[in-house]
Amino acid sequence: MVEFLDRAMSAHNLWKSRLRTAIEGGEIPDERKTGADDLCDLGKWLYGGESTEYHSLLEFADLKSKHAQFHMAAARVIGMIRKGKTTGALGELRSGEYAKASTSVILAIKALKNRLGK
Repeated sequence: MVEFLDRAMSAHNLWKSRLRTAIEGGEIPDERKTGADDLCDLGKWLYGGESTEYHSLLEFADLKSKHAQFHMAAARVIGMIRKGKTTGALGELRSGEYAKASTSVILAIKALKNRLGK
């Protein structure tokens, strides 16, 4: 479980560089898919049967909520990029809702790891 949660943290940390690349003219991720919090590996786990034993934990519920907020914030940044609002998108990465959601999801993963004693 610890390794899975560590990989989830790494995967979510990579989003910032993916979005920065998109801002700089690189490939723009799909906004709808990005906004869906059940398509990445962590989301599949959060909504799938493998996580059932953790559903009663407050840390699990917090992670699920913060994970959804993260994906919504990432999708909003993609929308900004598509509209040419790159300055606003960069602001989101630095200190906006995206930055807050990104930090929150990482902290929530760490809290779940701590709760599990690992």
